[in-house]
Amino acid sequence: MSDRNEIKIDTQGTAGQAVERGPMTWRQTLVGVGMFCLVIALFASAGLKESGGLVGKIIGGVGLMLMAVGIVGNLMHAISSRKNRGVATDSPVGTTSRS
Repeated sequence: MSDRNEIKIDTQGTAGQAVERGPMTWRQTLVGVGMFCLVIALFASAGLKESGGLVGKIIGGVGLMLMAVGIVGNLMHAISSRKNRGVATDSPVGTTSRS
Protein backbone atom coordinates (compact mmCIF):
# COMPACT_ATOMS: atom_id res chain seq x y z
CA MET A 1 0.00 0.00 0.00
CA SER A 2 1.13 3.54 -0.57
CA ASP A 3 1.89 5.91 2.23
CA ARG A 4 -0.05 9.10 1.82
CA ASN A 5 -0.66 12.04 4.04
CA GLU A 6 -4.29 12.36 4.98
CA ILE A 7 -5.80 15.57 6.13
CA LYS A 8 -7.81 14.92 9.24
CA ILE A 9 -10.54 17.42 9.99
CA ASP A 10 -11.34 17.71 13.66
CA THR A 11 -14.32 19.39 15.30
CA GLN A 12 -12.05 20.89 17.91
CA GLY A 13 -10.06 24.08 17.54
CA THR A 14 -6.35 24.41 17.01
CA ALA A 15 -3.92 22.44 19.16
CA GLY A 16 -6.65 20.03 20.27
CA GLN A 17 -8.44 22.55 22.44
CA ALA A 18 -12.21 22.76 22.14
CA VAL A 19 -13.55 26.12 20.99
CA GLU A 20 -15.99 27.43 23.55
CA ARG A 21 -18.45 30.15 22.68
CA GLY A 22 -19.35 32.77 25.25
CA PRO A 23 -22.89 33.20 26.55
CA MET A 24 -25.45 34.98 24.39
CA THR A 25 -26.04 38.64 25.08
CA TRP A 26 -29.50 40.10 25.58
CA ARG A 27 -29.29 41.63 22.10
CA GLN A 28 -28.69 38.28 20.42
CA THR A 29 -31.48 36.74 22.50
CA LEU A 30 -33.98 39.41 21.44
CA VAL A 31 -33.17 38.95 17.77
CA GLY A 32 -33.52 35.17 18.13
CA VAL A 33 -36.84 35.38 19.96
CA GLY A 34 -38.07 37.88 17.35
CA MET A 35 -37.23 35.47 14.52
CA PHE A 36 -39.00 32.68 16.38
CA CYS A 37 -42.10 34.90 16.77
CA LEU A 38 -42.09 35.61 13.03
CA VAL A 39 -42.04 31.88 12.25
CA ILE A 40 -44.86 31.26 14.75
CA ALA A 41 -46.85 34.12 13.17
CA LEU A 42 -46.37 32.58 9.72
CA PHE A 43 -47.73 29.21 10.82
CA ALA A 44 -50.50 30.72 12.95
CA SER A 45 -51.71 32.79 10.01
CA ALA A 46 -51.55 29.84 7.63
CA GLY A 47 -53.24 27.46 10.06
CA LEU A 48 -56.11 29.71 11.03
CA LYS A 49 -56.55 31.17 7.51
CA GLU A 50 -59.10 34.00 7.59
CA SER A 51 -59.92 33.89 11.31
CA GLY A 52 -56.22 34.00 12.27
CA GLY A 53 -55.31 37.13 10.35
CA LEU A 54 -55.31 39.34 13.43
CA VAL A 55 -53.44 36.79 15.55
CA GLY A 56 -50.70 36.49 12.92
CA LYS A 57 -50.39 40.26 12.63
CA ILE A 58 -50.08 40.70 16.40
CA ILE A 59 -47.48 37.95 16.83
CA GLY A 60 -45.60 39.18 13.75
CA GLY A 61 -45.63 42.75 15.08
CA VAL A 62 -44.25 41.59 18.42
CA GLY A 63 -41.53 39.66 16.59
CA LEU A 64 -40.58 42.68 14.51
CA MET A 65 -40.47 44.92 17.58
CA LEU A 66 -38.21 42.48 19.45
CA MET A 67 -35.88 42.27 16.46
CA ALA A 68 -35.82 46.06 16.12
CA VAL A 69 -34.84 46.51 19.78
CA GLY A 70 -32.08 43.88 19.45
CA ILE A 71 -30.71 45.39 16.24
CA VAL A 72 -30.74 48.95 17.62
CA GLY A 73 -29.01 47.63 20.75
CA ASN A 74 -26.33 46.01 18.58
CA LEU A 75 -25.81 49.26 16.67
CA MET A 76 -25.52 51.28 19.88
CA HIS A 77 -23.07 48.73 21.31
CA ALA A 78 -20.95 48.83 18.15
CA ILE A 79 -20.83 52.64 18.15
CA SER A 80 -19.99 52.85 21.85
CA SER A 81 -17.31 50.14 21.47
CA ARG A 82 -15.72 52.03 18.63
CA LYS A 83 -15.75 55.23 20.67
CA ASN A 84 -14.29 53.55 23.78
CA ARG A 85 -11.65 51.39 22.04
CA GLY A 86 -9.78 50.49 25.26
CA VAL A 87 -12.82 49.94 27.48
CA ALA A 88 -14.51 46.54 27.79
CA THR A 89 -18.25 47.16 27.39
CA ASP A 90 -19.63 43.63 27.27
CA SER A 91 -18.80 40.87 29.74
CA PRO A 92 -20.81 37.97 31.18
CA VAL A 93 -20.57 39.25 34.75
CA GLY A 94 -21.28 42.89 34.06
CA THR A 95 -19.63 45.92 32.64
CA THR A 96 -16.00 46.38 33.54
CA SER A 97 -13.62 49.03 32.41
CA ARG A 98 -9.91 48.92 31.81
CA SER A 99 -8.05 52.17 32.41
